[in-house]
Amino acid sequence: ARSLRLGEKTCDDVVESHETLQWAHATAEFHLVRRRMNADNAFKTGLFKMIPPSWLRLFSANELGALMTGDADGDVDVDDLKKHCAFGGGYGATSRTVLMFWECVSSFTREERRALLKFVTSSAAPPLGGFQHLHPPFTIHKVRCDVPGSSGGLFGNALVTFGLVKDVQRLPTASTCFNVLKLPNFKRLDTMKAKLRTAIYAGAGFELS
Repeated sequence: ARSLRLGEKTCDDVVESHETLQWAHATAEFHLVRRRMNADNAFKTGLFKMIPPSWLRLFSANELGALMTGDADGDVDVDDLKKHCAFGGGYGATSRTVLMFWECVSSFTREERRALLKFVTSSAAPPLGGFQHLHPPFTIHKVRCDVPGSSGGLFGNALVTFGLVKDVQRLPTASTCFNVLKLPNFKRLDTMKAKLRTAIYAGAGFELS
């Protein structure tokens, strides 16, 4: 290779073995600092127009992160979530499937509740100050599904409840942009638990069905 200073090397030049560490640092600095400097400065300018820098300096990095993304290690307060939950598609606070959902979530482990919150909102961290500060609110939307082998109505629902025919097989889905859980009208608690666990650990959202 030609004898060039590190900063003068081009894509056609060979990096000598004694230069590899220095070259790696220079490459990292280019991609992480210099290449994105204009974008970072534009972001900083916009941020400081909304929030004075003196306010931001009041918080440590961890405190600022908690304000922006919630309590990273916190459990989901089911009672608080229930209090500030919204409903759509025909569900209400007293709907049978909704009541079964709260029973299901209460029986989950801490890790499962956080995984459910991440599935619906894209963040496992509960909002700082409670779910009253989650916008849009956590919403449970009804997805009507026919039960295979059931004639519907009270008699058909009873057959499902007592395990004489299969329950709804569709998986819950989510629209994370709007914090919406699209919950099928399950009839049995064990089916809802199994389907929720499958959905929240599948690593997918609205595209999963």
